[in-house]
Order: sequence, then structure tokens, then C-alpha cells
Amino acid sequence: MKSFWRILALILLLLMTILLALPVQAAADPSQYPDYTKTGMSFSAADQYRQSFPMDATPNTISAWINLPASLADDTPAGVIFGNYDSYPAISLEIAKSGHPKLLWQQDEKNATEILFDKIDLRIGKWVHLSVTRNPAAGVFTCYINGEQKQQITLTGTPDIIPAGACRVGGDYRPGNTNYFKGEIAGIAVYPTARTASEITSKDMKIPDVKAALCIYMLNNKTDGLQDRSMKRNHLAAQTMFYDYTPKTGKYTIAVIPDTQYIIQSYPTLMPKVADFVLARSETDDIKFIIHVGDVVNNITDKEWSLAKSELGRFDGKIPYSLAPGNHDYVTSGNVRNTQMFNQYFPIDHFKANGAYGGAYDETSSDNLYFCFEAIGLKYMVMSLEFGPREDVVRWANEVIAAHPEHNVIVATHAYLNKNAQHIKPGDQYVPSSYSFLGGDCNNGDQLWSKLISKHPNIVLVLSGHINTENIVWRENKGEAGNSVIELLCDVQDLDNLYGGFGGVMFMTFSDGGQTVDISFASAIKNKYFKESNQFQIKLNVIGTPDPETTPEPESEPEPPAETTAEPGIKKPDGKQSCKSSAGFGVFAIIGFAAIVVTKTKGKKA
Repeated sequence: MKSFWRILALILLLLMTILLALPVQAAADPSQYPDYTKTGMSFSAADQYRQSFPMDATPNTISAWINLPASLADDTPAGVIFGNYDSYPAISLEIAKSGHPKLLWQQDEKNATEILFDKIDLRIGKWVHLSVTRNPAAGVFTCYINGEQKQQITLTGTPDIIPAGACRVGGDYRPGNTNYFKGEIAGIAVYPTARTASEITSKDMKIPDVKAALCIYMLNNKTDGLQDRSMKRNHLAAQTMFYDYTPKTGKYTIAVIPDTQYIIQSYPTLMPKVADFVLARSETDDIKFIIHVGDVVNNITDKEWSLAKSELGRFDGKIPYSLAPGNHDYVTSGNVRNTQMFNQYFPIDHFKANGAYGGAYDETSSDNLYFCFEAIGLKYMVMSLEFGPREDVVRWANEVIAAHPEHNVIVATHAYLNKNAQHIKPGDQYVPSSYSFLGGDCNNGDQLWSKLISKHPNIVLVLSGHINTENIVWRENKGEAGNSVIELLCDVQDLDNLYGGFGGVMFMTFSDGGQTVDISFASAIKNKYFKESNQFQIKLNVIGTPDPETTPEPESEPEPPAETTAEPGIKKPDGKQSCKSSAGFGVFAIIGFAAIVVTKTKGKKA
């Protein structure tokens, strides 16, 4: 019996050696690439496959089995294979126009490097193995096709980049996923090191290294193919863009309307559906207040302002609301702030008559106002501030908030966070200080945090728009007193153009004595909720004591919300997830079994 186990172990090990030693075909001419037999996944704009959590190292090698149709036009980019573009830092392996592989290496919004391998055309209608490596010490980027080096590009000084957000496969975070992959992908492997030609041919093209990889996806189908075969267990999750969703019920709700500039400019007949959607929700929810985060219009014209007035005016006498003027709500000629038309159509007397009005920085202007209301015995203040608030406006806001320590303060201003959930600051795109019409007297997001938001223990929430992203971006910050402040960006302006009218509305539904807030985000035009990841929950450290009947039985203290830079609600697995094996990994089962046999043989008594 002892000899039987030893012979079986030797046979299995011999079989493993033969499999690993099989030769790999390589061809210098793309037209002669061998016809590998693969089963892959195809993609569309509606297909969204996202990692469970961001990677924890720089991806210095990205490999993929791909099949592009030979008929793809020269001027049509084939799309993204793997990347997290639209959150920063970002990487993206793509196939650009004319079938050229391209690696995007982007440190922040303004510092991006594109490595285009223009000597390679992968539109051949056959399966090929593409691998792009980066040697950080030498600054060399190498493109391999079927394990054979095809092109090298030297770019010294490129920084190490760890993608800020979880990556997607077959697409990225651009609104509407318009740069989805136009072919098939059968497998992806990502490594923190620059793989060599021998490693690619002997391992990656056959059996990727599960221990060394940052992630491995064998995309043979949309179930098992979404499992990460590496030790990281960073599985992919499919996301649906529009779907039916039943919002959680609560005691009261605050509605948030992000930038309406494009729906008012380009789809004016659809704008009434936004008001319809909010008013319909108010029949089932107790909507206490509506907050508009700015860019009410796109152009300073009577036509656009009249539409905004008529549609937002439908809330008059029903639900109090605030408007924080955005950059598109200003007359931009000259170096002086000019909100003449904003105030012409929404004068301060209009807000005074509409309920909840608290006060103004300037009693002749609607630019900076605050509002007060109560819900379940809790006091709330909405501080609505101009685009890039002036220094004296910040002074005034500090005084007002300090004079109302019993109020839970929600600050609304047009520009505060960027899409990476960081305070907008010089060097970022669309930072307020870069707009000359503000006259140089303005405060960016980082300044508002240090001069205003961080200083008051009763500020619980900050809302902003301005920076377009299809995701609700949010983070938790700690004020000087150690208090929790939730900061949230909501602006999907480009989706109005993408979908021919989108009409985004975010609802914040409060429960548990005001401490729990369920976020739900929907398209008023489609009457559908938008992306599961945009429906999530936050916790607020509210000031005051709610009415007794609204306070739940005490439970264990909840975990604080985790900071997110791309999409909320995704947590890193606890290591308990299962990972199904695939046929491509059968050799590892052989190795493991052989090892068990050998161990058993050595330990067996004679």
C-alpha cells in the first residue's frame, strides 16, 4: 500500500511538470496570431462590473485575454479593459482608436500620462493575450502580445499610483459607461510587479499566479467569472443602472436637487417631472425641506430663469426650499460678483414668504440665507451659501451658527468636495478661486472646512454639487471638537445629456431619532432609482433630544460610516467569502492532492 501512494504521487507530479512545460506559440505578425479557444464576456453601456474594494498596491502589470472584431472602425475606441477612471488617482488599460493599446496613468485631475502603443493593432478578430508592464525604476512601459515584446516606451518620473477607487472590468466610471469594451474579455490578471516575458508565457497565459496577483478574473461567464481567483478575494459585483427600489420609511425627509442646468437648457419639457416626482413623494413622506445645491440654470437668459421660477415655484406654500447659487447662476463678465438675474427671479421676499426663513447676510439679496425648522422635536438649520463664499460671508455664517448651538446645521454650497471625496482646492478642476468673476474674494472647499465647518460641533452635514459624477460621493470628517461631519457631493448634470433628460433627486430619510439617514437617489424622468450603490445609509450625531415616542430601544453602538472616494457602501471582505475554482486552475488541485499524498506517505508507519 505504501508503494502505491508513492507511485501515485510521482505520477501526479510528473503530470503537473508536463502541463507547465507545454510550449506557447508566439508570432511576430498580428495577422498570424494563433486561434486560441476562449470563452469570454461581452459588454454594453448597461454592464457595470466593479471590484469589491480598491487595490492596495500599484498595478505594475495588467494582463488580459481579449478578442476585438476586425471590423471595428479606425475612429472608434474599443474601450476599457480594466480601470477606475473618473476617481483619482486612476489607472486604465484601454484599447484606443485604430486598435492601439493604451495605459492611462493619472495622479490627479490635472496630471495624467497616456502611454499609447501605436505600433500595435489588435483588431484581428482572434483571441490574443495582452500584457502591459511598468518598470518603475527604469520608467519603461512594455507591451507584450502573446508573451512577445512588441513595443517599449520610456517615460521616467511617472509616480507610483494606487487607484483611489475600486476598478471596473469592461468599462469605467465615466457617466453612462460610454467607454465600455467593444469586444470580448476572457481573463484579467493584475500584479504589483513588472512581469517578465518568461513569466507571461510560462505562467500568466496558462495559470496566473494566485499568490502574487492583486486580482485574477477568469471571465468565462457572468457568475463564476466574477470571482477573484487571487488570494485577495476581490470579487466583482454586477451593477444595474436603473431599477425599482422601495425606499425605507422614516419619520421625515429632506430632498436634495442637484444641478438642473442641462435639463432646463436642453430638455425644458421634462423639467416639470422633477417637481412632480418630489411632490408625489411628499404624499407618502413628510418632506420638511428641499435643498438645491446650485447651477439652477446653464445660461443667464430669461427663458431659462422663467422655467426655473415656474417649476421650483410649485413648491411654494407646500415645502420650504433653499437655492445655493452656482457658477452658472452668475453673470460672468467682469471681475465682480453679479447675481442680478438670480435675485430677479428668486428675490429674498420670495423666501421670506415661503416658510422656514431665518435670516440673510444681505437683506437685499438671496445669495446667502439660512432657514430653520423642526422635526420630531429636533431643531435644524440649513445654511445656504454662495459659490466660493466671500471672507465676510464666512464670518457671518460663523456668527449665525455659533448663535444657534441647539440647531443641527446642514451647510449647502455649490462647490465643496471633488469626485475623490476631498475638499476642492487649488490644482483641482473647477475650483472656485479659478473663476475671475468672483473677484478674488472667495473660499474653496479646503478653506471652508478650516474656517467654518470644522469649528462648530453642531454642523452635522455638508451638501454640494458642481463636480459631475454619476455616484453620490461622501466622506466622514471630524471637527475640532471631535464631532462627526458627513460631507456629500451629489451632481449628475451630464446624465441629463446622456439620457436625454435624467432629473436627479436625492432623498434623505431620517429615522432612529434623527441619527439614521437612508439615502435614496433616483431619476425623476425614468421614475427609477439609479444604481444600487447610490442607495445607502449614513449616521448623524444629532444635537438635542427627539420626542420620546420617536426614540428606538437602545442598541449596540453603530459603526461610524467609512470614507469612500468613488461609491459608498462597499466594504472590504472579511475573508470569509468563498471562491469557486475554474478549469484553468485544475493543476493547483493536482499539486495540492499530490502534496497531501506525499505527506501521508512520509508519516505512515511501516
